[in-house]
Amino acid sequence: AGLAPQSARSACSTGGAPGCSPRSPTSPPAEPLVPPSGPLAMDGRIDAFRTRSDRLKAIFLDYDGTLREFEARPELAVPTAEVHRLVAALNDREDLLVHIISGRDANFLSTHFGR
Repeated sequence: AGLAPQSARSACSTGGAPGCSPRSPTSPPAEPLVPPSGPLAMDGRIDAFRTRSDRLKAIFLDYDGTLREFEARPELAVPTAEVHRLVAALNDREDLLVHIISGRDANFLSTHFGR
């Protein structure tokens, strides 16, 4: 089965995408990616995602303009190594379901995040 257009989990959980590695139950927990700042840090909502827990959470990431900056020609806006590392780090968390939201077609997402 291929990657659903809105999800990068299957690609990274199998190590099939660049910057992704297979999960190991003995892998040490990853360090938090970004320290909290701004209004979300003050009310604790961001801490719910930074802290690992037994509770499953979903995170939805927009591709164009968020994960990857806009380009004059959209076909040039391919994921950078940094984007792959970010998605892989988030995907390594057993308590997060990572989804990429995009107006791009399934072929683009499968090519860049799929198996």
